[in-house]
Amino acid sequence: MDRNGSALKLRTIEFNGLEYVRLSSFLGPLNIKLIYNRSLHKINLNSEKHVFTMSPVSEAVSVDGKVELFERPVLIDKGTIYISKEVLFSIAPLLSCSFVRKLVAIDPGHGGDGDDGLGAKAELDGKKIYEKEITLTFSRALGKALEKMGYDVSYTRLDDRKLPLAERTLTANRDNAKVFISLHANSSTDSNINGADVFYMSED
Repeated sequence: MDRNGSALKLRTIEFNGLEYVRLSSFLGPLNIKLIYNRSLHKINLNSEKHVFTMSPVSEAVSVDGKVELFERPVLIDKGTIYISKEVLFSIAPLLSCSFVRKLVAIDPGHGGDGDDGLGAKAELDGKKIYEKEITLTFSRALGKALEKMGYDVSYTRLDDRKLPLAERTLTANRDNAKVFISLHANSSTDSNINGADVFYMSED
């Protein structure tokens, strides 16, 4: 995180699949006052220009009276208050903060016409399903999940079109992506086979 040119490192911790940050580690450098009403389960954060209200028993986060819903925005564990990374990214711009977010490039395999464009074929309830459709659907779902975790996401394609292999990697490099993920859906004549293949390129 950066505020007025100063970088602040925030350590995250995971609870039930969501990433959180210790609230005190975020507020301390920003000189924001925290008021916690244990009876009402209400947390107020007061900055110079804005008032934030949230609760460990509600999905609502109020910013200057305007309410937005988040999945489990606040967590209290052993007396320590944590704020979800998703809420943190949402309110940071109001506090003159910015985050260095890593970009992940997602490449939905195949696309377009022809065997190389359609990819593997399957049939479900009498309807043909092509690999290019599966990869695009899963890519969008993966992108949304990564964005919730605080990553920026780009795609080599978001529609049904054919892309040369070189153009796919070129797009990721041009966007300065830190990670490139290419999604495919393999086929087999053995219906008992399931699971995932993961191939990765090592710098070694």
